[in-house]
Formats: sequence, C-alpha cells, structure tokens
Amino acid sequence: MATAYDPHLSGGVARLKRDRYLPILEMGNAVPAGGIEQEYNNLLSGTPARFVIPYDPNQLREIPTVSPGGSIILTIDIQLQAVAEQIVDEAVASTQSDSGTIIILDPRTGEVLAMATAPRINLNEYWKIKELDPNMPFNRAVNITYEPGSVFKPITMAIALHLGRVKPDTTFVDTGSFQAGDFPVQNWDGRAYGQVTMTECMQYSLNVCLAHVAVEEIGEADFYSYLNQFGIGQRSRIDLAGEAVYPYVPREMKLGVFPIWRAIPSGKLSRLRRFKLPAPFPQ
Repeated sequence: MATAYDPHLSGGVARLKRDRYLPILEMGNAVPAGGIEQEYNNLLSGTPARFVIPYDPNQLREIPTVSPGGSIILTIDIQLQAVAEQIVDEAVASTQSDSGTIIILDPRTGEVLAMATAPRINLNEYWKIKELDPNMPFNRAVNITYEPGSVFKPITMAIALHLGRVKPDTTFVDTGSFQAGDFPVQNWDGRAYGQVTMTECMQYSLNVCLAHVAVEEIGEADFYSYLNQFGIGQRSRIDLAGEAVYPYVPREMKLGVFPIWRAIPSGKLSRLRRFKLPAPFPQ
C-alpha cells in the first residue's frame, strides 16, 4: 500500500504521493486514528528534539532545524481511485445498500491500486468522522470481516486442480441437490444443470458441483491443509491499521467441508490477495 521514501536512497518508482490528510482522534491530539498514518506514525513524525532559544530574537544566532520525518508514497492510482469511489457510491445508492466496498489490486504484485468504501467522509474534513455510524468500522475494506459465499469457489476449485483430482473438462452430473453431512445443498437458482464440466461449474457458480468437489474430490484433510497454505484466516499484513481477521473453524470441530465457505468470515483484502483474479459469480 505504501513505500517509505528516503531521497538519499535509490529505489522504486511510486505513482502517487499524498499529503497527510488523515483522521485524527481530536483537535490538538497528534495521534492518528487509522489508516496509513497510524501505521507509519513513527516514521512520519520524525525525531523529537528540544532546543533552548532566547526570548529576544535579536540574540538568535541560527534557526534550529528539526527532522521533518519521512514521506509515504502510496501505490494508489488516483484515476482508478476516483472511478472506484464513483462506482461504489452509485452502486450503494441504486441498490439502497447500507454500504459497499471496492478493492483493486495489481495481480502481479498484490499492490493496492484503489480502495473505496461507501459511505465515507472527505479525509480533508476529518472532524466529520463523528457523523458516521459509530458501530461501523471506518474502512470496511480492512477493518471488517465478511462471509465470502461464492467468492470462495475459486479457492475450492484451485485446490482440486492443484491436487489433480479434477481437470477443467472433468464432467459432473448436477442433479440439483447434494447432501454434505447434515447440510442439504442446492444451486443458487434452485435448478439442476445436468452434465456439466468443471469450467461450467465455475461459469454458472454451481453450489452442488462445488460441494461435490470439496467433499468427494478433495476431502476434509486436504481441504484444511490447503486453507492454511492459502493463508485463509490470516492477516494479509497490509500496511493499514486495524486489519480484521477471523480464524476459520478448526477441523476438530467437524464442521464439514462444504459449509466452511459459508461459515468463515474473512477479510476482503486477504481473500482478494489469495485469488489475484476477479470473481463475478452470481449468488
């Protein structure tokens, strides 16, 4: 998200440098309340220093210099950020939703190119933070977990493909229902799709097919092993303060394989970084 910049060091190229317009706890208190500034406050604040100077300015021989602190260069693309904010605002308004979040990553590096939530405040008017719902985290993109639902399906299929249990053209007969332990599974639209390939299972976001893949092709032991390898339930280590994480239910609790994708609240950024691809599947 950010790179510490030292003019005396050679290094990478940044896209955008922003001023320190981030929320603080209260007027007169220099402790930041969140975001990049909270994470890097020690770097940005510089080194405290104390000087003794005369009251009479005529006796002042030189002006003391104080370390200005470091600079932070964000990976944010200002044009993508502007578009993301516009889209999420319009989407929340048109669907009458309580909130919305958009995160755009560079799939090659995992760098955050845009991160927008709605509703939000103008960070130049940080005092308006009090107008937001006190029960809602300030930055929903990192400060709150969510139930991933069908967004978990690419992970399930990736596990099966990597294990060699299925191929893209492997077929499955979708009868419209699958019993995963005590959980009856149906497709999002209630239909039975008949014979489909794994590619079509993903294309149509078929719950029945993915439940079959998770339970009968992958199995519980391998499923949990790969969740650990994917880093599910772990922080993404983004340099934004307050990243939320919810460890997935331990295997010992015998939740079963399929229900786990509806039972694991997860950080949005953590989930996105595991894929590095969009997942436009209907729910």
